[in-house]
Amino acid sequence: MGIILKNRREIELMRKAGRIVHAALDAVEAACVPGKSTWELNRIANQVLEAHGALPEAVRATTQRIAFAGEVQGGKAEEHAA
Repeated sequence: MGIILKNRREIELMRKAGRIVHAALDAVEAACVPGKSTWELNRIANQVLEAHGALPEAVRATTQRIAFAGEVQGGKAEEHAA
């Protein structure tokens, strides 16, 4: 696969995403203290991402797992075999 060139709009979107992730990581770093759970750190990161209009990947992945679990319970697991 060769190099895929990005146009100005794509580059600006990548910059915007980078700034949002930077803000989330700064918030998590500031919250890192002994005894703080990873669940709480994830919650902080998700709050920052959502405040910027981003959908945290953990939310998307969890939603997909819940949907898959519902399908498995409904007897459709064979459709999702890897």
